Amino acid sequence: MAKIFMPEVDPKNRLRLLQDNCDSHEQTTYLKDLTQEELDAKRETICNNAIAVSGLDEDLKAAKDNYKAKSAPLKEESKILLSEVRTRRTKVNGTLYNIADHESNMMEQYDENGELVATRRLKAEEKQGRLKVVPAPAKAVNE
Repeated sequence: MAKIFMPEVDPKNRLRLLQDNCDSHEQTTYLKDLTQEELDAKRETICNNAIAVSGLDEDLKAAKDNYKAKSAPLKEESKILLSEVRTRRTKVNGTLYNIADHESNMMEQYDENGELVATRRLKAEEKQGRLKVVPAPAKAVNE
């Protein structure tokens, strides 16, 4: 499409002639064809940009991995603490002592400090069998 207005005139005079002879003019954005050299330069810039973006992506991935490594333990601890606050209980490793209360059919569990931790119904194998009542031996009457 290389149609040039008055190609024989030098560029400064051509511009003056265009300004003097135009019916109107406007300031706008338009598309212009690129030369082969301009295309090659833009392709090289695209390639350089792609290489730079690839390096930045690797940096971003490393930063995300670093963030995850630092935040994961904090998130896990916060999850446990939130659960403890919500339930008002905490997990404790220790020994529980089971004491059967046969009158109420309940098993009471006490911790090492003697505090009642939990109660539950007695299991069938934990229930006390019937006691055999053996009559007391008869006393000899010496009267």
